Amino acid sequence: MKLSKEQKISELGDTLERTRHFLELINDGKNIYTNSLSVELRKLLCRGRGNAILRRIEKDFKIKIVFPVRNDKPYLPPTYRDGDIDEYLNEFRFRQDGEDYNRRDVVEQFADKKRAHLDEAEGKFHLSERQTVVHINDHSLSIGSKYLVDIAVTVLYVCGPVLADISNSGK
Repeated sequence: MKLSKEQKISELGDTLERTRHFLELINDGKNIYTNSLSVELRKLLCRGRGNAILRRIEKDFKIKIVFPVRNDKPYLPPTYRDGDIDEYLNEFRFRQDGEDYNRRDVVEQFADKKRAHLDEAEGKFHLSERQTVVHINDHSLSIGSKYLVDIAVTVLYVCGPVLADISNSGK
């Protein structure tokens, strides 16, 4: 079933609201919601049946959604340029246990639970058994969860104005 433009606006708004809600819960120390957050991010960013909301918005509204990606030159502090969804998702994030992870890996592995497991006692997801842990807001997050949170923050920052623009374009 093909969704109308109004339904796609609603779908984007609902997904962004759930993303915001899960992000708030994680920021309050409820790390168990990292999987739920990753599912919302997969719907927005990744390809697959029922996913790729942002790509469908770009196509239907004939717009380009722009994400910040690092410049190719290794400046310190890092500088950024405008990139598309794939450039943003494919950008290197971290290396662990001899393996490189980009944003797409982080989102998909959490959402699909590939090589990610939930430690019920700790309430943390891990991309591997020996996950680096960082501390945020007086609680601990695995490095994969931290990057998931960073992706969510960026998506909300980028997509909030997009939602406002396309919502107002039909009025």
